[in-house]
Amino acid sequence: MGNLVLFDEKKAVVWQSFDHPTDALVPGQVLVAGMNLTAAVSATNWSEGGVFSVSMTSQGLVAYVTADPPQAYYDELYYGPNQNNETSYVKYQNGSLQLYVNSEPSGPDMTIDLPAAASAQYMKLGPDGHLRVFQWGTQWTEVADVFTGYLGVCNYPLVCGEYGICSNGQCSCPRSSSTVETFRQINDRLPDLGCSEVIPLTCNASSNHSFLDLEDVTYFSFTSDNRSTDMKSCKEACFKNCSCKAAIFRYGSNSSNGFCYLPSQIFSLMNNDKDLTYYNSSVSLKVEIARIVTGPEVGISPGGSDRKESVLGPVLGSTLGILCAAVAVGTAVFVYRRKKRSEEIEEDYLDHVPGMPTRFSYQELVTATDNFSKKLGIQLAELQKVVVKMILQYVHQFYQGRGDLSALGSNSSCFVRKW
Repeated sequence: MGNLVLFDEKKAVVWQSFDHPTDALVPGQVLVAGMNLTAAVSATNWSEGGVFSVSMTSQGLVAYVTADPPQAYYDELYYGPNQNNETSYVKYQNGSLQLYVNSEPSGPDMTIDLPAAASAQYMKLGPDGHLRVFQWGTQWTEVADVFTGYLGVCNYPLVCGEYGICSNGQCSCPRSSSTVETFRQINDRLPDLGCSEVIPLTCNASSNHSFLDLEDVTYFSFTSDNRSTDMKSCKEACFKNCSCKAAIFRYGSNSSNGFCYLPSQIFSLMNNDKDLTYYNSSVSLKVEIARIVTGPEVGISPGGSDRKESVLGPVLGSTLGILCAAVAVGTAVFVYRRKKRSEEIEEDYLDHVPGMPTRFSYQELVTATDNFSKKLGIQLAELQKVVVKMILQYVHQFYQGRGDLSALGSNSSCFVRKW
């Protein structure tokens, strides 16, 4: 790893890779004001074009996530006077990142400490926004995460995806106190992918806009669009601005004298730990709700209070209608089951009455008649003839044994008549 340099015939440098950084720096390399490190698209797609970048500005080092405008999530800025007109830059040295705002020959204006190199090292901006230092041993191993020591876990823009709320590294979606769902997980098994709006927010339906208020929630980036204001005025300003996706409000001890930020895109949110931040914070997410009836607009009134649709009457009427229908259906089912049970008890009683003929089910009759293709009893006459013939033969043998055949004729005819 190093600097790839092209020389002309006079051995003058005409091009070198150090002047065209991509997503990585190596020791000795300089990032001059106006240059960027740009992360790859993903861990498997190394092409340039990710959403994260690190830039050197005239005031210091800044890390951004791509938005309109870009949102900064880390900075190391120099607020002293710039005593010369030379270009600012940051230099990757062994054991540190050195920021030169006033430029050499003076020493660095700021230094970010890094582990000293025991072997080959390089620094890379990852597709997750982390700036990591890797060192070679038997393989490349991460030895430092440059921003995390300052940011912690939850200050990265996409740690919980868009609209996700980070709390100690755990991700969840914004929830309202009502039963109306405004956001849902993109993937329940991968909560860090973020949350999506149940109803996408559109500018041409501002009458259906409202706010989901989240107390003690803050954002990784903050630019004061309005100062010395209160939460009500902050929400009004967001409601009137089509591109505004949330009203983010911060204040110290006086809630009437705070700061308002109106971002046009929302990445990850996080719980606000006032013991660490020393300020109060709330986030009001602009959401779109489904219109139920034609009535007053939903959103922020000129006075600043939320206007609600008059939906109590229709909702109450619908609820009563559903309740009445449920009672009617339940009654019908009860009566039907009671009648059916009564019939079953009666049939069971008849089966046990002495002298009653055998009762057959419909399915038994279908089976016995081969689906009603045969008539029951059709062969009874033939059966009678066979039985009579067998009896006559027996009687004939009986009387022949006794030698009295004269009585056979009258008895047999009598027998046949009785049969």
